[in-house]
Amino acid sequence: MPDVFLSYAEQDRDTARRVASLLQAQGWSVHPEQAPANDAEARCMVVLWSRHSVNNDQVAAEAEQGRARHALVPVLLEQVTPPPGLRSIQAADLSGWDGTAAAPGARQLVADLAGLLGQPLPSGRVILPPVKVAPRLHPAWLILVALGLLLAAGLGAITLWRNAPAPKPAAAAATLLYAASSAASGAVQPTMPPWARIIASVAS
Repeated sequence: MPDVFLSYAEQDRDTARRVASLLQAQGWSVHPEQAPANDAEARCMVVLWSRHSVNNDQVAAEAEQGRARHALVPVLLEQVTPPPGLRSIQAADLSGWDGTAAAPGARQLVADLAGLLGQPLPSGRVILPPVKVAPRLHPAWLILVALGLLLAAGLGAITLWRNAPAPKPAAAAATLLYAASSAASGAVQPTMPPWARIIASVAS
């Protein structure tokens, strides 16, 4: 698939050849002039507007197809007004072009194509425009974030522990246990035995 399909009037053939040479020198492939015209086979359409092509139904139809594909790159060979419906896209101005790549209009055409197709390499390969991706965190930042989350979780746990209600003393439980053991043995001791006092003191 060629990169560029040139659409122009027959009277502008010589200028079209110079435009094709300019684009090929930049690294883009141009639809062969001798091949059957089929702009759908190319990645974009470059239409050359002149006093001849603005009144050419075939050029207008090809330009409209390129516009419908969002692949139209217009060029003004003369100060003319393109057909209705094809005037909204800014055109590179090659009126009075000297044929050099340094001319402002030629630089504009190359920039327009680079924005649409990507910047070509001398080998003919194309550098596509960079794709924006979300920034990735450095591993050190990931570690810091993890430590911060752990610290927050630890502080939260400590706060909950401090604010939790204190456990009820187990002295009453120890007294009941002592009373039950005394009743089982049939002897009521006047004082609480040492083991019951230890439980009550530890739990209180």
